[in-house]
Amino acid sequence: MTKKKTNKAVETYYSSVGLYSKHVKEFLSDMTFPIIGQVAGLVIIFVLNYHFIVNLDIIQQHLPIFNKPSAIITSVIILLLPGLGLFLKAFWDYLVAYGAINSMAENMIKSNKVYDIEAHTLVINHRKFAFAGLWLLYSVFMFLFINPLLWILGGLIFVFFALVFQVFTLEPEKNIFLCFHKSFILVKQKYFETLLLLLLISTLTYFFIPEIIRLLCSLTGIVTLFANLIQNIVTLNLQVYINKFNELLLTLNQPALTVLDISKIIVLSFIGWIVSSYMLPLRSLACYLWYKDLNKKYLSKFKKNKK
Repeated sequence: MTKKKTNKAVETYYSSVGLYSKHVKEFLSDMTFPIIGQVAGLVIIFVLNYHFIVNLDIIQQHLPIFNKPSAIITSVIILLLPGLGLFLKAFWDYLVAYGAINSMAENMIKSNKVYDIEAHTLVINHRKFAFAGLWLLYSVFMFLFINPLLWILGGLIFVFFALVFQVFTLEPEKNIFLCFHKSFILVKQKYFETLLLLLLISTLTYFFIPEIIRLLCSLTGIVTLFANLIQNIVTLNLQVYINKFNELLLTLNQPALTVLDISKIIVLSFIGWIVSSYMLPLRSLACYLWYKDLNKKYLSKFKKNKK
């Protein structure tokens, strides 16, 4: 009896999950600053400005200069800088990880070891302007499909560009436009299998695992704990919008949302974002393995045609 042939996309999916699970400790450690740094930056921004606005009356009593709108605006901007600086640094490191993990995977496959990500980030930072240009062009394409009615069409088109970061990292001689072109050429060979792989890995990392962690956090009371901590900040910044939204719900005969409800939604969203962000190495590994497989077929076909 012949052995049933496994779908290559499914095989790549399981291989990437296996590699991530094997080195999960190193990947979690490498992704901690890029993710927690962003969270910490946002927390600093909101906490500093919250306390400034809440205590503005007292500050104005002791320092009359803060009665001027220009002084208030300047103070708010200054208070934004520490958190914003930390957020942008962590956000850039997170973007760099898209490329660095591909370099890490290349060495990991060869040596069966995961080396410090710092060495691999140098591969990207040496070409940081080109990398920034790659992200800018990628963002422009995404912006073209910002209309929800075009999301499905945009998603189907973006499958062709799923491997641009792998091409950028592993074929450094190519400029950003050729990275998009090479990704298109590679994916065109196995479009529907690429789509299947992306659906599998996205469902796992953006929905299934985050939902499990969110459920556990809800059951253990972590969500309620953090929701109570941010209630005042939510009230200060969103109370007007909550009231308007509740007016809409009442017209639809739906129960109104409390500030605590909104706070829990925000906490759950943050948890989902953090967990899915930690899954970045898994998504990159899947795309890396798929790139290697498609590129091998492409080079083989290219040599055959050349002969």
